[in-house]
Amino acid sequence: MENENIKSYLAQSMRLFLIVFLLIIVNRALSLVPFVADLYVYKQFSLLSFIASLFSSFLLFTVFEYIKTSKHYVENIFVYLPKAGSLYSYFIYFLSTIYSYYAFHDIFRCFIEEDFMFAYQLVFVGILLYLSFKIILYFYLNSETLSKKILDFIFRMIKFT
Repeated sequence: MENENIKSYLAQSMRLFLIVFLLIIVNRALSLVPFVADLYVYKQFSLLSFIASLFSSFLLFTVFEYIKTSKHYVENIFVYLPKAGSLYSYFIYFLSTIYSYYAFHDIFRCFIEEDFMFAYQLVFVGILLYLSFKIILYFYLNSETLSKKILDFIFRMIKFT
């Protein structure tokens, strides 16, 4: 059963990798086309930045779908961790939030005055703090179980040496 979960998880991970790789290649190919780089959608916002933002949106939707489909595989693989899929999804959401900040920064900088860019930053700080607290709360609530599992592992390692 665990072998099937690992294979399914790796298949989902490979699918995500292929989609990300394809998006990067297409985005890079479009950036090499001279007439696309010279077009502007709004003021200082180029069509190329707009296309990159669209690709980033698609990438994030793909990552969120990946989390939804692979979460139960992670829980079945790491049975010794209670709710391992939740911890896994929090970490990926955390990384996705950091990616989103940089991916959409140009769009918001173009449409929002510099005086209000702090609001954009505060939104992402708030999301990152929320996810950080969720991760810390996970470890706090499961600290007894995790401590027992770590000690069992250490004692098994000592017996083998």
